[in-house]
Amino acid sequence: MWLFFWICFALVAEPFNPHPQGAHVPVSPITVWGYSIGLVDQLEDYLFVKVVFTLEMPSALLVGLVRNLFFKNVTRDWMFAGIDLGAYVIILTMIVSFLQWYAIGRTLKLLILVLKRAR
Repeated sequence: MWLFFWICFALVAEPFNPHPQGAHVPVSPITVWGYSIGLVDQLEDYLFVKVVFTLEMPSALLVGLVRNLFFKNVTRDWMFAGIDLGAYVIILTMIVSFLQWYAIGRTLKLLILVLKRAR
């Protein structure tokens, strides 16, 4: 699923422009190495963003909570290594979702073993 997200990101991303369409301020950009989405549209307008964040809601909520608690003074236009804050939030959500699904898989495996022994 995350591969789907990054492929779609690469297909719709456009070179970052701090003032797209003249003097218009970017709506909600996510920038990775000079390419952005959300310059003139809301991120929710992209179907692939809706799909991934609907499926990864627990991870996205956890990352958003941690960001709001510990990094609330960091502005949206902050960049490090060509990646802005929005992209770091997505990357952290991706990592947390991998851990989430690993934990779910391990729990199901343990539950199946316990149920088999109970018979």
